[in-house]
Amino acid sequence: MNPTMSQQDRIGNYRIVPYRGRMKAVGIGPSREESEFSLGQLPDGRWETSLLNAGGSRPPRKQFTAEGLEQAISIAEEHWFPPVVEVPEVDSEGPEIDQVFVEWLDVHPAKETTINEDYLPRADRFSKWARTQGLEYWTDILPKHLQMYANEGSREQRRSYIEKRCRVVRMAAEYVRENYPQFYRPLSYRLPKGRDWGKPKGRATLSLEEAVEFLSFVRKQENGWNTLAGFALAALASARIQEIRNLRWRSVDLVQGLVAFETDPKAGIQSYRRIPIADLLVDILDEARVRLGGDDDDLVIRTHKKDSFGQAFRRYRDRWRPGIVIEPYGLRRTLVKAFVVRGLHSYSLEIYRGHKPRQISEVEWLYYLDRLEMDPEGLVEMFREQVVVPLNEHLGDARSRWIEVPSKVKRLFG
Repeated sequence: MNPTMSQQDRIGNYRIVPYRGRMKAVGIGPSREESEFSLGQLPDGRWETSLLNAGGSRPPRKQFTAEGLEQAISIAEEHWFPPVVEVPEVDSEGPEIDQVFVEWLDVHPAKETTINEDYLPRADRFSKWARTQGLEYWTDILPKHLQMYANEGSREQRRSYIEKRCRVVRMAAEYVRENYPQFYRPLSYRLPKGRDWGKPKGRATLSLEEAVEFLSFVRKQENGWNTLAGFALAALASARIQEIRNLRWRSVDLVQGLVAFETDPKAGIQSYRRIPIADLLVDILDEARVRLGGDDDDLVIRTHKKDSFGQAFRRYRDRWRPGIVIEPYGLRRTLVKAFVVRGLHSYSLEIYRGHKPRQISEVEWLYYLDRLEMDPEGLVEMFREQVVVPLNEHLGDARSRWIEVPSKVKRLFG
């Protein structure tokens, strides 16, 4: 049944008139002068549209779902007469370097945090360098320029850093190949060795005992509680910095001793996880919430920015043990070191940390993902038995010492 309507209504750019038991949309104005299509509602509630004056014995049709006549006209119009996409004007020299980066980052399918914190700063760094070399247009960039850019600072920078700063240029070049093929050229280069060539990768971390000592030190600092809970989550639950910065109190269950990392994961479904935590970590989070007065929607740590979190860690690290070499991310490896030293390292710990164990096959990994979906409580119990119970045993004395220190705050839970 067609909607009730007068002999002639206007909706948007169209006059709506009766037409063979249905209705016809007739375009108004120069831009829609020859735009005509029929429209009607089917018995099942869906809509059907046909293009008129299309030629042929049977005009094409489209069926779709819409909420009301106005939306139906909008969908039909977009189907039959899609808007013309304006192509940016490009002069004979081709697109400028800055223009390529802006357009590429605008459509690149990466998370906003990745764009803003990784790709954008690296693209901006190359653009500034290119200007110092007198390069303005993308076609000005030759392979020798990218090689020069890679070589600069190779004695001071790590090889991985050099590769990342050049990668954004290569990725933008692929955007040029797809969108401005007449101005594309391959940008090949040889990756310099970097200052870490031939040296074992430094993946320094703390032992479990050192981590507890560091947390106890931060506990005594004037503003230590602003970030202490974050340091504890990294060291005792192997949480990522990005996960810590986005964690809110509503995702922390201090009664059950559970933490849910469910917002803005780094990559993949394995980053969405709900894990039990050690008793000492429950004590630390309990005291942190009381001291900071956190509501459910508040962040667990007050330093939300990535750089600020790292700066806070380095500041306390240098006060605690001057000269020690460990970066903020190194705290996350504390559990790995503790379990390996004690002969307890297993697949469960890797999954607990949000990783797909390298030693298991894709089929085995799919079994885990099925269990994550079908039996989340069983997975929590597996983590509790294989990760948390051994951890509590090793942290028993440290927890006793932590509790013995007067906190001057009332615990939320007994």
